[in-house]
Amino acid sequence: MIQNSVRNGGRKFSESDNFEAAPRDQSRQIDLLREELREARETLDAIRSGAADALVIARDGREMVYTLENADKPFRIFLEEMQEGAVTVDQKGLVVYANRRFADFMGVPLESVMGSSFHDHVCTADQALVQNFIRNDSGHGEKIEVSLRVGHQLVPVFLTASPFHIDNSKAGKFLCIVVTDLTPQRKVEAAAAVDREWKNRYEAVVRASGQLLYDWNPRTGEVIFGGDLERSLGYSLAEMTGGQNQWEALIHPEDLSAFRSGHQQALASKKPFSLEYRVLHRDGAPRYLQDNGYPLIDPNGEITSIVGFRVDVTARKRDEERIRQMNSELERRVLERTAELQFANQEMEAFCYSISHDLRAPLRSIRGYSEIVLQEYDGKLDGRGTEFLKRACESAGHMNQLLDDLLRLSVISRGELRQEETDLHQLAQNLVAGLKSAEPRRRVKVKIARGLSARGDSRLLQIALGNLLSNAWKFTSRRPDALIEFGATHQNGERVFFVRDNGEGFDMEWKHRLFGVFERLHSTQDFPGTGIGLAIVQRVIQRHGGRIWAEGKRQQGATFYFTLASCNQNEKPMSAPPQS
Repeated sequence: MIQNSVRNGGRKFSESDNFEAAPRDQSRQIDLLREELREARETLDAIRSGAADALVIARDGREMVYTLENADKPFRIFLEEMQEGAVTVDQKGLVVYANRRFADFMGVPLESVMGSSFHDHVCTADQALVQNFIRNDSGHGEKIEVSLRVGHQLVPVFLTASPFHIDNSKAGKFLCIVVTDLTPQRKVEAAAAVDREWKNRYEAVVRASGQLLYDWNPRTGEVIFGGDLERSLGYSLAEMTGGQNQWEALIHPEDLSAFRSGHQQALASKKPFSLEYRVLHRDGAPRYLQDNGYPLIDPNGEITSIVGFRVDVTARKRDEERIRQMNSELERRVLERTAELQFANQEMEAFCYSISHDLRAPLRSIRGYSEIVLQEYDGKLDGRGTEFLKRACESAGHMNQLLDDLLRLSVISRGELRQEETDLHQLAQNLVAGLKSAEPRRRVKVKIARGLSARGDSRLLQIALGNLLSNAWKFTSRRPDALIEFGATHQNGERVFFVRDNGEGFDMEWKHRLFGVFERLHSTQDFPGTGIGLAIVQRVIQRHGGRIWAEGKRQQGATFYFTLASCNQNEKPMSAPPQS
């Protein structure tokens, strides 16, 4: 193509040329004109025959390139149909030819590419590299990767150069450059890099999870394994090439039949399945696996393969066995404790029977005979003897009360709870009425809040509330302005009942002794009692899933708080003010 370019190097004509010069120059001028005419005729013949496809004309110190439309037309069609851009440049980088694909790639008209410098299209950073590339000192084909300016962007391209000469001069050396856009390749490489990254992450996740992946073809028996098989079973993936038969060889003989049966059911039902079985590690130790499989079904409804994952659950099985053994041991201990408790209950019943019958009879005898002596021998005894017998009678009575309280405590601890809705407001009113009827001369102000109710054993709740109100009644006996209050409040989201009085009170230093059996913070001479009442209250509250505590101050009264589990599960709001 360019090998047949014609370079117009003829002399320039000017107005100073004089064809009527001296006779000695006319012959020489005519010879020159004939030579130039011959060259012009040859140029026209080359253009007409297609031997030349471009003209390089020197004008005003610049070389202008003119391509010929029909020269080498078949070759030009090939270049224009190329998917890559193609340009031809001289040693200075002047573009003497470019196909339309290159112009479209650059986003400029083809006319503006022709005669431009190829360096104008190259990014600054690659100028030196392209200059050496165009110089082509080796004289052989070369390839480089650079970035071209396309609009306001830099586009990576691959340049492939093929040098050729139209003559032996330096100016006759040209370079044909094929420009390949690397943008699609970069996108593919980027997508491939992302794909590799995700695959690496997936593989890392699978290995970290300890799961064994598989893809089983039921028709051929081939199995593709994945995951960290070596860590789980001691075999590498390269060793597991024997398909389903090789896998079945690893299954514990006792579990092989169930494994095959599970697979046959999955193939018949075409539904996901989950199996648990043992496989043998390379070292011979059994490992428990949970096998979760999912059939893949084609449009014809046939299973093409079964994919799934197998999880090593050996540790879980070991823990389950340990828990089973612990439960078995716990059941054994429960049976032992139950037997011991039954024996203790029998002992308690025997003790209660002894208290009710064996101990009460001597007490009745002591008190009876003492009263007989006081009645029949009253005149024969001096003052001290009479006092002694009266004390014996009182002690017997006190002992009898202790036995009653112990029996009551025993019954409360062993009896069955009967859950029912209990009106605590009405219960308290009845208890206070009984206290007032026993001591009608006392003036005590009692406040009972309305709407107080709870679900529980009404008999036991009556005993507990009765003990609390009796204590308040007893310890306010020395107060002329005695006040007793029964109500409810909220603390930390809990409904809390309370019995408050302004009586004797107690020192908080000894609060830990309040609910102990036979524990007393006041002497019997000041305030009579057996020291069991609050222990009974605590036992009742605990059996109802609640708790009890107290606050007080010496000579300033005391407040006993208690909760009931049923009230905090289904709490009811207080609906009315207290009633005096």
